[in-house]
Amino acid sequence: MTQCTNTECGAEASQYLCQPCTGRLRGHLFRVPSTIATADATRLGMAVGVSSEGGGGGKAGSCSPGSDVIREHLETYRVTLVGWARALAETSHETAPVDTIPAAEWLTRRLVTIIQHDWAGDLLYELRAAERDILRASDRPTERVTLGECGRPIYSDGRIQPCPGTVKHYEGATYARCDMCSQAYDAVERRTQRIVDAHHVIAPLPQVVRALQLAGYKVKYNTAHKWVQRGKLTPRRDPNTNVEGVSPADLIKLMK
Repeated sequence: MTQCTNTECGAEASQYLCQPCTGRLRGHLFRVPSTIATADATRLGMAVGVSSEGGGGGKAGSCSPGSDVIREHLETYRVTLVGWARALAETSHETAPVDTIPAAEWLTRRLVTIIQHDWAGDLLYELRAAERDILRASDRPTERVTLGECGRPIYSDGRIQPCPGTVKHYEGATYARCDMCSQAYDAVERRTQRIVDAHHVIAPLPQVVRALQLAGYKVKYNTAHKWVQRGKLTPRRDPNTNVEGVSPADLIKLMK
């Protein structure tokens, strides 16, 4: 019997993770796609909230600090998975994937081999920490998300005119409200419309597709990729981040 390198309890002979810890590692690897999807949806929501409209929306194409933090955690996540995949590949003279999800799938298929290495506990510890950082950054409530100007007709200065207030939404709330007239709006409908109108948001195609799927849109990556290849969906480069990608607004228009 050997010792589990994570909990220091007993493990099977020639294995460095006990059965419960092996199950935990398998779970972390299995959750990689959903963890990335959660982060991508949060980043897209933050980007949509940064608008070129008035009412404190900021400059078009700008990034929120929260989005930058999530991006850094995603890169740590990728480096962790790809790094350990390469370490294992060197022992078997294989070529490991260089992207996050393929690396996780590759490691999952070799779980029996992984637990025979004395660094298995280190892999579990680093992967758990990287996942936790992403989910904490994605799940924590933002102060408020700006969802554009109100525009509701109100009586002011002796005439009817659009309300100049700003619609704001606390994460988790069902309704968004104008900070001037208190008009309530369905938060999901308002955010969806913001995505449709968010031509300033540019992100890589896989990220946009995953975020739209979480938002309820029935779009497949292969279909969107074919639209790019055929010239129906034109990639653009974000002048602020220098990232080439597509606008979720452009993709939604093609789906109608």
